[in-house]
Amino acid sequence: MAIKVSYPDGSTEIIPGATVVDQQNFHEGMYDFYDEGGVLLKQIGMGTGIHWELIAEPEADTN
Repeated sequence: MAIKVSYPDGSTEIIPGATVVDQQNFHEGMYDFYDEGGVLLKQIGMGTGIHWELIAEPEADTN
């Protein structure tokens, strides 16, 4: 699995291996994206107006 993050400017980002989003990190003002083992993969500021969705892991480009 992966998480697709969409930003207000229309750009998107895929976080490979991400399966969990901690939305309760109010102290630091960040959303935390974790893999299944609990490893922090990325932090994104809460004030950025982002949206995310869980997606199938993108297939590697073999060309």
